[in-house]
Amino acid sequence: MEKTNFRKIIGTNEYKFIVLGDPHIDSDYSDKKLLKKHLQFAVDNNIDVYCIGDLMDLMGSRRDPRMTNVPQKIRKGDQQSYYNFVSNYVTSFLEPYKDVIKFISYGNHETAPIKFGDIDVLDIVVNNLNYKGANIKLGTYEGWLQFRLLDGTSAYNFKTFYNHGFGGKGRNLGITPMINSLSNLGDCDLVLSGHLHTSVEGKINIECINHKGNIIQKHLNLVRVPSYKYHNDGMGWATEKGMKQDPIGSVLIEIKYSKNKQNVNFQTTFLNEFYG
Repeated sequence: MEKTNFRKIIGTNEYKFIVLGDPHIDSDYSDKKLLKKHLQFAVDNNIDVYCIGDLMDLMGSRRDPRMTNVPQKIRKGDQQSYYNFVSNYVTSFLEPYKDVIKFISYGNHETAPIKFGDIDVLDIVVNNLNYKGANIKLGTYEGWLQFRLLDGTSAYNFKTFYNHGFGGKGRNLGITPMINSLSNLGDCDLVLSGHLHTSVEGKINIECINHKGNIIQKHLNLVRVPSYKYHNDGMGWATEKGMKQDPIGSVLIEIKYSKNKQNVNFQTTFLNEFYG
């Protein structure tokens, strides 16, 4: 599988899309009610949805060493059919929203079954949804999303680098790993990441050469997307480790290109805060 380079022609000068990070749909700790609300919001407003990893939890296989952290109630019967159960469950869960879901990539919870169970459950789910009429691109763990905005006769290619995530939160809630990943990037507009189940937004200034060969200064946006995993029930691994409840939800991103101003306006809305 080659590194993802997903390109979409928008056809107008503005584009809205929702980024999901770490839904963990098959986990009993996933706030599925809120996730359905946000996905229905996307359907009602015709907003595209992108998931950058850990769509599923997939920790119930008996060959997965993380199974000890899985609540007993989600270990569904015969373990021989565990992956079948999850793939069917997640397919059914997402089917009502299949038309707005455009992209799903791998997280560490999807790569684990490939290592421990020799099965790619995410590939099965995406194929199931596409068979049912969706048009979803399966992406790699990290890669690129490009959105071509048009304003009259002028066009702008909005370049997004994503990586599901790595490292820990630390004092800066995971901004440092995102900045460190910039060392191998060229011109870029947005860096997306998830994995740490927290929500952080920032901007840094970069210097690059534009398509006309001119040296320019521009803002690079950094967004770490929260999860839908709720673990503050007073018991379990997270409680024993002293972990506080992280933000729940996703991020709505709005980009707008202005030919006259020669810039792109960038805005984020954390859906947990405004649509919870």
